[in-house]
Amino acid sequence: MRRSLLLAALAALAAATPAAAADIAGLDCPDAALSEAQRGALADAVVAMVDRSDSRLDPLRAAVRTCAARLHWSDRAAAAATTYHVAAAGSAQLRRRLAEAGVDVSPLDRAVLADRALHRALISGDGVGAALAGFRARNDAIVERVIRGRSGDMAELIGNYTGFAAAAVAMRFSFIEN
Repeated sequence: MRRSLLLAALAALAAATPAAAADIAGLDCPDAALSEAQRGALADAVVAMVDRSDSRLDPLRAAVRTCAARLHWSDRAAAAATTYHVAAAGSAQLRRRLAEAGVDVSPLDRAVLADRALHRALISGDGVGAALAGFRARNDAIVERVIRGRSGDMAELIGNYTGFAAAAVAMRFSFIEN
C-alpha cells in the first residue's frame, strides 16, 4: 500500500515536470544550500512518505527557488530539481538502511540507470504503472536475487528504494533535456 502511494506520488510529481533545458552542474545547488540537519530532516520526511505540504520540505523548496533565480532555471527545471532532490534524499536514506541490513542494491541501481522506458514514463507521467511492471519483468532475475530470503517489510523497503532511485534518475534526465 505504501509503495503504491509512493509510486503514485512520484508519478504525479514527474507528470508535472516536463523536460526543460538546464545546466546539470546547477542541479547540486539546492543540496549545497541545505544544512546537514535540513538534509537529514528532508530524508526522514521523504522516507516517511509525508504529504508534500510537510514543513520539513520547506528548506528544499526555498533552496530550489534561490538556485532557480540565480541560475535562471525555467519553472519546469525547478520542478524537476525539486522532485530530483526529494527522490535522491529518499533513495540515499533507504540505501543506508538497506546496506546496514546487508542488502546490496547496486544491481538494482544498474538496472534502473539502464531502463530508458522507465525514465520516459516517469518523466511524462504516462503509463507509470505499466512501466514499473515492465521494469520488474525485464529485471525479474535481478529483483529476485536482491529480495530473495528477505521479509515482506524488507522487500517493501527495497521496492521503495527502487522507486526513489528510478525517480531520481528520471528527474536528472528531465532537468537537462531540451
